[in-house]
Amino acid sequence: MPGLVIGTIALVIGAGAGAYAATTGGAKITVCVHSNGGGLYQARKCAKRDTKLSWNTTGLAGAPGKNGTNGTDGTDGTDGTDGSAVAYAHISQTGTLDTANSKNVSAAALASSGVNVYCMSVAVPVRNASVTVDDGGSEYPGFASVDLSGQDPNGFFASFCPTGGYNVAVVTLRDDGGTIAPDPMAFWVTFN
Repeated sequence: MPGLVIGTIALVIGAGAGAYAATTGGAKITVCVHSNGGGLYQARKCAKRDTKLSWNTTGLAGAPGKNGTNGTDGTDGTDGTDGSAVAYAHISQTGTLDTANSKNVSAAALASSGVNVYCMSVAVPVRNASVTVDDGGSEYPGFASVDLSGQDPNGFFASFCPTGGYNVAVVTLRDDGGTIAPDPMAFWVTFN
């Protein structure tokens, strides 16, 4: 009798591949074990004295493998496009255009030293402008105001920038400890 059991187990294991191919579930293998001799057979329903036998087609999951080595660094991406400013400039205290730090501004001049009006020519259409003084670490804070020629209801350009094709004017001021007065200062201006 023990030989029959061992033979049946060996036969079940050996026939597993064939029985697996005959099953439709994929997750389990199911066969019938013949009561006389222990042979295996495939059937929708086992005969009256035969026994149904099932086992899983997949064993337990193994331990996770080791992490792989890091891949090589990718190549550098391409440079992005310029920012949204359509024009910008750095103007010195004397009204000189810093061409290395400017874009689409073709000329600048200190039009009036008494009120410190800087006139500039911007080569592209602009709708707004922003100016920041470059006071070089001065003890007192500086201020600046910018005007566009198309937005000049008080005739500012006619008074201070009448010739030269200028379309932007900047005024610089300094707060000397409570007194705000015109003072020539370098500045940055951006246009959109």
